[in-house]
Amino acid sequence: GFIAHVGDSRIYMLRAGQVVQLTEDHSLVHELIRRGRVTKESFETSAYKQYKNAVTRAVGVYETGQPDAFDCESRPGDQFRLCSDGLHHYLTDAKIIDSRKGEDVKALPKKFIDLAAAHRAILLSRDKAVICMRKRLVNLGADVATALVLEDAPATAVA
Repeated sequence: GFIAHVGDSRIYMLRAGQVVQLTEDHSLVHELIRRGRVTKESFETSAYKQYKNAVTRAVGVYETGQPDAFDCESRPGDQFRLCSDGLHHYLTDAKIIDSRKGEDVKALPKKFIDLAAAHRAILLSRDKAVICMRKRLVNLGADVATALVLEDAPATAVA
């Protein structure tokens, strides 16, 4: 298959129990980490924290865009997870692998969205000023969580 990507949504491939992140975020955070200015762990306490939602490439900002484009071999049984930044912050490789066990592929997007919603609810309930925090989220606009799961079906014999 062919993948063209721009922005801070991610595409993960699940193959034979292994998770591979196929895309790189086009974000200030990723760029700072790539250049060694901060680490993933130190970013939240850095001077750059206020820019955590800054995207370095996006569709619709300029007349033309610069997507990353590459070829990706798909095999029967491979699954691909397309996740917006409102979701991938809550995903781990273990959660992606566990999602494949006994789940109908059609049910997975809702499961992932519920995961993101649950994490946000936990964060809100831990805050002592819940009402204040909820207003802040409404005013600032919480990230939208989007999920799409694709599966390369095994080939069937044609008689």
